[in-house]
Amino acid sequence: MNRLSHARAGLTAALLALSLLAGCGYRFPGERLANTEQGRWTRTVLVVEDVSPAKDKEKLKVKSRSDAVLTRILHENLTTRMGPFAAGSSSAEGSKRLRVQLDAVSRDLVLEDSSGRANQYRVMITAHPVLEVDGKPSEPGYPSVKGVATYYEPSSGTASHAARMRAETEAMNQLADALVALLAEDFQPKKR
Repeated sequence: MNRLSHARAGLTAALLALSLLAGCGYRFPGERLANTEQGRWTRTVLVVEDVSPAKDKEKLKVKSRSDAVLTRILHENLTTRMGPFAAGSSSAEGSKRLRVQLDAVSRDLVLEDSSGRANQYRVMITAHPVLEVDGKPSEPGYPSVKGVATYYEPSSGTASHAARMRAETEAMNQLADALVALLAEDFQPKKR
C-alpha cells in the first residue's frame, strides 16, 4: 500500500509540473504553434521556390542535392511545424501568400587538413521570406534567414557525398527552425 501511495504522489507531482509549464506558455519541441498563431497561417498559401541564378549553380565545384529536393524538405518542415497552410493558389481579395525564396546552397572550405585525409567545409542555405497580400509584398518585410552546418569531407567519394547530404539536411532544419521562430512572432522590423 505504501508503494501505491508513493506512485500516486509522484504521478500527481508530474502532472502538476506539466500543467504549470503549460500555464506559462511553454511548448515542447515539435509541438505545433498555439491556436492563435496557427490560425494566422491557415488561410495563407505557402510557396517555397529556388531563386538562385544558373550562374551561381555553375560556380559550385561540387553539386549539391537537387534544388527541388531541398525546397520540398523546407516546405514539409514548415507545414509540419506551423500547421496546415491553404492549398493551391489564392486569387481572392485579401488573399495571402507566404513566399520563401531559397538561394543556391553555398559550400566553403573552412579548414584544410595538411595530411589530405579530410577537409572541413561549411554549408549555408539562405532564405528570403516574403508575405504577399493581394499579390503585393507587405511592408515592412521579413529579414533573410540562414541555416549553417559544418562537416568533414574525407578523401573517399562515397563518404563525402553522404557527409555533404547530412550537412545540407542539418542546415535546412536550422533554417526551418529560424523561419518558424521568425514567423511565430509578430515581427515588425524598423523601416528604412
